[in-house]
Amino acid sequence: MAEINERIKVLRERLGLTQTALAEKINRAPNTINQYEKGKNIPDRTILDICNAFNVNEVWLRTGSGEMFRQETNVDVELAHQVGRLIKSDDDFTKRLVLEYLKLPPELKTAFEEFVDKLYQEHKKE
Repeated sequence: MAEINERIKVLRERLGLTQTALAEKINRAPNTINQYEKGKNIPDRTILDICNAFNVNEVWLRTGSGEMFRQETNVDVELAHQVGRLIKSDDDFTKRLVLEYLKLPPELKTAFEEFVDKLYQEHKKE
């Protein structure tokens, strides 16, 4: 499969979506998917939106190499489950903690991770 427009069509059909339904899922005008499938230039933002909305492997969508879908790891599944529980909870401290962690620069994330690892190891000894 040589062209991205063909891969978009294959993906859409694999997902069982109409062109209009796919457009709605990625917040595009109803006729845009038709244009993309006919070979119209596809913006990077659209490619990323498709990949994020449907767990598509970006390399596959752009080049045809690799698997169509990204593989979910056990960590991804567990994280999704825990984030879902956190969102539904009243645990404001943990929500703030996660948000502030995500805002940290890389060097502070590393320091925080080392602290948490050390704390965990000490707790495990008990």
